[in-house]
Amino acid sequence: MNESVKARLDKKNLKYVKYGIAWAVTAGLTYGVGPTFQTFAMGEQPFASLALMSLMLIPMIMAAMQDGIAAILVFLKNAQAGKHREYLRIAKTKPGRFIMLAAFFGGPLALGSYMAAVTLCGPVYSLIFTAMLPAFGALASRLFLKEHINGRAWIGIGLAVAGAITVGWIPPSGEAYPHFYLGVLFALVCAIGWALEMVVATAGMDFVDPEIAIGFRFVISGLLSFLAIPIVSGLGLVSWGYFFESISSLSAVWMIGAALFAGGSYYFYYRAGNAAGAARSMAINPIMTISATVLGVIIFGATLKINFFIGLVVLLIGCVLVVGKPSELISLRDIEGKPSELIPIKDAE
Repeated sequence: MNESVKARLDKKNLKYVKYGIAWAVTAGLTYGVGPTFQTFAMGEQPFASLALMSLMLIPMIMAAMQDGIAAILVFLKNAQAGKHREYLRIAKTKPGRFIMLAAFFGGPLALGSYMAAVTLCGPVYSLIFTAMLPAFGALASRLFLKEHINGRAWIGIGLAVAGAITVGWIPPSGEAYPHFYLGVLFALVCAIGWALEMVVATAGMDFVDPEIAIGFRFVISGLLSFLAIPIVSGLGLVSWGYFFESISSLSAVWMIGAALFAGGSYYFYYRAGNAAGAARSMAINPIMTISATVLGVIIFGATLKINFFIGLVVLLIGCVLVVGKPSELISLRDIEGKPSELIPIKDAE
């Protein structure tokens, strides 16, 4: 390749990678806002009463509701840009099937588990333990996407996870959360689901516009979560009645807020994965614990302790180590030295 052409290509790719890092930070901070709305939703009727009927009824209703509302919001944005026709088109392609698989991992598996964790161990702890996401994601990215992760990045991932845990760690009250450790287990399942989602989605986005991918993802994940409600809740088809009852409630109003921030977060998150790689995007994601904790202080009156400031410093150091020099990320997902490029859908069928 001509040196001047290669230099221009590297400059263009470097700019894209820097955008990817900024998108990852924005996605993390935005997602940390959602638990506040989810917490308010669980305290309203009919969620407060329905929670007594089945452990997984409310988590699955919330998962279906949040992703369903987010699907509508993202669809409207894509329709405004004239991209809504691509939904059916990518459904017939192999990359589209990757996005469908990612939707399963991120929707009924991860989000359903996350909502259960919020119920069992609280919103802040749920985010803290899902901060294990970078560790699972880095391993999966290395195995399936062949992303190069150097020693410094591994140290950064470890620090990011440790910092995120330290930020919000306050010994829980046994009376407040009697099934705390079951909630932790659900949070870890969520982290694994989110890690697999980003890896699979990143593979699909090599051939699909990220904005279309996230819109299609929400449609599929919302639908799958809705279909899973009778099965996972153990209540059968009657559980759909509770779902439709909830749509016109105050709980649903709070879930609209959660969906708004979730949709925005995923919009930036998928773009970040496509631009800067899945592993690094997931490593920056624990920043969500910062916004979640700060909102907990402002809205719920939580008190910041020394662990918050220590964890914040460790988390930020970890993120810096993971990101490293943006110029080093250009070859993050190179195949045989050639930068990956977006390929039109018609060429990927």
